[in-house]
Amino acid sequence: MKKLFISLTILCAALVSCKRDANYGSNAGIKLSIDAKDSYGTKSDDVVSVDDFVVSIKNIKTQEILKDFPCLYKDVPSVVAMDPDLYEIEAYNTKDLKAGFRKPVFDAVKSVDVKIGEVTPISLVCKIVNMKVTIKTTERFENEMSDYSVTVTNTADPNDHLVFEKEQIAGDISGYFDVAPLEVWVKATRKNGLLVSQKLNIQNCAARDHHLLNIDCYGTGSVEFETGAITIDYTLNPVTYEFPVDSLSEEPVDDFPPSVVGSSIPNNATNVPVAKGSIKVTFDNVIALAENHGISLVSGGQAVAITPSASGKVLTIEYPELAAESAYTLTVPAGAVVSGQKGLENEFKLNFTTAAAPAEVPITITSPGIDTPVQFKEGEGVAEFNMTATADNGIDNFIVVIASPALRDMLDMVGQGADYNYTVDLANMDEAQTEFWGSLFGITSEDVKGKNEITLSVAAFTALMPVDTNLLNVTVKDTQGNSKSATITIIVTAN
Repeated sequence: MKKLFISLTILCAALVSCKRDANYGSNAGIKLSIDAKDSYGTKSDDVVSVDDFVVSIKNIKTQEILKDFPCLYKDVPSVVAMDPDLYEIEAYNTKDLKAGFRKPVFDAVKSVDVKIGEVTPISLVCKIVNMKVTIKTTERFENEMSDYSVTVTNTADPNDHLVFEKEQIAGDISGYFDVAPLEVWVKATRKNGLLVSQKLNIQNCAARDHHLLNIDCYGTGSVEFETGAITIDYTLNPVTYEFPVDSLSEEPVDDFPPSVVGSSIPNNATNVPVAKGSIKVTFDNVIALAENHGISLVSGGQAVAITPSASGKVLTIEYPELAAESAYTLTVPAGAVVSGQKGLENEFKLNFTTAAAPAEVPITITSPGIDTPVQFKEGEGVAEFNMTATADNGIDNFIVVIASPALRDMLDMVGQGADYNYTVDLANMDEAQTEFWGSLFGITSEDVKGKNEITLSVAAFTALMPVDTNLLNVTVKDTQGNSKSATITIIVTAN
C-alpha cells in the first residue's frame, strides 16, 4: 500500500523552540513545523511552549487513533507513515477548562483527505478557546481601601471560581475561565473598618475575550452600570468594564445608627412592574450589610430569591420577575445594616402590589434553529432556510451578531469580521456591509427599514459555515423602542 507525506504547520499564540527526531516510517508521512505568533497580547508568564502541545491524529472513518499518537509535539518524528484515508488532526496544550491563573487553553482541529501520490500541506491555527480576566485598581481606590479581593465565578459551575487577592491584582496576574457568563464580587475593607461588597454580572462572553476590570472610586452613592460604561473592541477581543465603588473620602461614616429616609418604591405602591428589577432604600448614613442580615421579600407566605447589596447610603435589593397582581412585603430587620459599629435600630417594612402582566411585545422572530438546532454536513448547507421577523410598529433595527469563534474566523477571512465587531444591522447597512451582507441575504436596508415584515434567506450563508456549533444572535427593535431577541443554532459536522 502506498504511503504519502502531509506537511503540517501549527501556528499558535505562544513562544517556541523546536527540535525533531530523525525518521519514522519508510517512505511517506506527516511533516510538522511551527510558526508561533502571540496575537493575543499574552503576558510572558502565561505563554506556553508548543513543544509541550499534544498532537493527535484520528482516522475519521474508523475513529482509530494513529499508532504512537497522541504524543507531545516535541516527540513527533520528522516523518509519520500514513495510509490514504480521511483523518482528523488536533493540537492542544490541555483539555482542562477549569478556571486557573496563567492558564490559557489552546486548541485546533482540522480534517485532511490523504490521497495516493499527493503531498497535502495542512495549516493548524491553535487559538485560545477560554477567556482571560485581568483586574486593575486605581490609585484612588488603593487610597480608600486597606484590603480587598475580587472573586470571579463561572455561573455555569458555581464551584469553578478564582479569588484575586490584593497581591495577585498588584502583580497583574490574570485568570482564565471556560466560556460562560461571569459573576464578579468586589469585597473590600475601608481604612475606617467599613466593609464594601459590590457585584457585576458579565453576560456576553466568547472564546478569546479578554475581560479587563478597572476598579475605581467614583463618588458616594448607589452604583449603576449605565449604557456606555462597557466598551468592546473585538479586534483582539478585549472587553473593558469600569467598576466604580463608592468613595469614602467624599462622605465618611458618621457616628450614629442609620435610619431610612426614602425608597425607590413608595410604601403601599400599586402597579409596580413585574419585570426583574430592584428596590433601593436610602439611609441617612453610609451603610454596610450585616453578616446575617435576614432581609426578605415575601408574597403569599412564599419567600422570593433576592440579592441585597449596600453602597454608600443606599441598600439595593435585586429581585427576579414577580407575579402579576400580587402583594409583596419587603422586610429589613433591625440590625440588618450597620454604620460603623451601630446597626439599624427599628425594623423597616415596605408593602407594594404588582401590576397586571405586560402586553406581549408586538415583535416576532421565526426561524429554523431557534427551538431546535439545525444540523448538516460541512459544505452542504441547507437548500431552504428562511428567517422571518415581524414588527407591528415597523422595524427600526435588525441586528445580527456572529457569536461563535469559528464563524467569526470565517468572517475575518473575507474581511467582514473584527472591523464590524462581528455585528451587522441589516436595517442600517453602510456600503461595504451592503456589498457583503446584502448580497448574502439578497436584501438592502431599504427592504428592512420601517417594514412590518421581512423574510431573509439564510441558505447561502449556511453553505459558508465551518465545522462548529455556529450561533447567530438576532435582535429586532421597532420604532417604539420595543425589542425581541433570539439565538439561531446551526451545527455543522465534518464529512
